[in-house]
This record gives sequence, structure tokens and C-alpha cells, in this order.
Amino acid sequence: MNKTFNIYKPIFMEKGKCVGLPTRWWFPEFGDKKEQTRNTQKAKELCLQCEVRQQCISYARETRSSGIWGAMSFDRGMPNKRGKRNVK
Repeated sequence: MNKTFNIYKPIFMEKGKCVGLPTRWWFPEFGDKKEQTRNTQKAKELCLQCEVRQQCISYARETRSSGIWGAMSFDRGMPNKRGKRNVK
């Protein structure tokens, strides 16, 4: 097996604090506004403690991803201003 990437996701993701937790925390478009805010906060708090945070941020930029990546909010690979303010 390739040590840097598998067909489903990069290997670094297996070390993330997010493993096994609800995906909707990192993709806050789901749920009502209160739930989105709670989920975003939970996700960012975990990301701030994660050993692969910088790899996650790089991945989001390279793949033009949206959602919470490395405690930052991204929209198509670009950090959005709201996400930058929320990072501690």
C-alpha cells in the first residue's frame, strides 16, 4: 500500500482528531444556524489540538475544498474571512 495516499483519502487523515466523529461538524451547511455554530466550534477546538492540522490546511488549499480544515473555514480552497477570525 502506498504510504502517502490511498484511493479514498490521504494517509495523514488517519491521524486526525476528527477520526470517528460526525462529519457534519466540519461541514456546517447542515442543520439550523444554532447547530451549525455549535458544530463549527467543536470542530475548530479539536483541530487546534490536532497533530496534522497544517497538513489539513494544505490539503484544503490544494484540493480547493470547502468546510472546516485545520481550524479554518474554507470555501473552495480559500480561507474565508469569517473562518480566520474564529481561529484562536
